[in-house]
Amino acid sequence: MKKLVLMLVAFAATFTLQAQIAAPQPSPSSTLMQRVGLTDVTVDYSRPSMRGRTIFGNLVPFDKIWRTGANARTKISFST
Repeated sequence: MKKLVLMLVAFAATFTLQAQIAAPQPSPSSTLMQRVGLTDVTVDYSRPSMRGRTIFGNLVPFDKIWRTGANARTKISFST
């Protein structure tokens, strides 16, 4: 009985640990930092990957507004 309970606990723990693995995002994130005068401007954004697709005219029609970026929202921060 003890072996069965121990085996079930070990089996359940492997599923819990497996769920914690962070896979890389399909669209990579980037950070851009530039000093303008005395102020540091930082832009954090996610870039969409084309992966061999035709974006404009096929995936996104020419007459529609296209949201740039992917995954997380774009964040702009200023140091002063």
